[in-house]
Amino acid sequence: MTKNISLGNDISRWQGDVNFDTFKNNSQFVIIKSSEGNGFTDPKFTRNQAESRRVGLPLGYYHFARPDLGNTPEVEADYFLKIIGSPVEGEVYVLDYEPASNPGDVVAWCKAFLDRVLEKTGTKPLIYLNQSQVKSFNWQPVIDAGFGLWIAAYTFDPNKNDVEIGKWPFAAIQQWTNKQSVPGISGNVDGNVFFGTIETFKKYGYKKPIVTPPVTPPGDSEEVKQLKTTIASLTTDLDNANISIKSKDTRIGELEENIKQKDETIKQSTEKTKQFVESVKKTITLFNQLGGEE
Repeated sequence: MTKNISLGNDISRWQGDVNFDTFKNNSQFVIIKSSEGNGFTDPKFTRNQAESRRVGLPLGYYHFARPDLGNTPEVEADYFLKIIGSPVEGEVYVLDYEPASNPGDVVAWCKAFLDRVLEKTGTKPLIYLNQSQVKSFNWQPVIDAGFGLWIAAYTFDPNKNDVEIGKWPFAAIQQWTNKQSVPGISGNVDGNVFFGTIETFKKYGYKKPIVTPPVTPPGDSEEVKQLKTTIASLTTDLDNANISIKSKDTRIGELEENIKQKDETIKQSTEKTKQFVESVKKTITLFNQLGGEE
């Protein structure tokens, strides 16, 4: 089975002034050194970036880590992005980890750098390691977070890829030689094989945020407008009916109160009448008694 690969190079000041008009026809991508630590910019960075973009060569950047100088990963990541400047679609970011010594928690330092770049750009950088490093440390937190591997493994054959990659399921790039001769570059240069097409290489790079415009609903149809008008009219009628019912309920309440008052008046009058009749009866009885005595 033929492997789908892309061949490229990584360069820095040590390659001098590259002839990019020639180089672009002999390399499929280039990864250039941008920065180191907190304060060093590769002397050829500005030229290499401008020329790569001018000739349309797929481009990546690597930052040489210097935790051995006491720098925090966040400070170095911010400096890296500052040197690169405005990001361009498809450009790849890389943390090159190969300091002279390994102070502190190596994996935590690297992951904090990678996380910082992701936070600032929305892009997951690759990490460059050699075969000894992938075996010496537990890179599982970096792997679990989805950061890809660029492995330095000099097999001196881009098709010889049976190399140590630790617990990564696969390597995105293998640096297969440090002695490649490429037209457009004087002297030897690092050779790299990317395991995929150039379109896939660019997918590892920066992506412009997708801005979704707000969706404006279409205007109502005539039928919908009529339904809305009918509903509004029915709502008004219902409100008026409720008001009328409340008014009638109030009136009935008033009438019931009047009836209660009249019933009370009648009761009082009846009681007085009874009292008057009793008084008259007593008077007649007394009168009869007096007449009988005569």
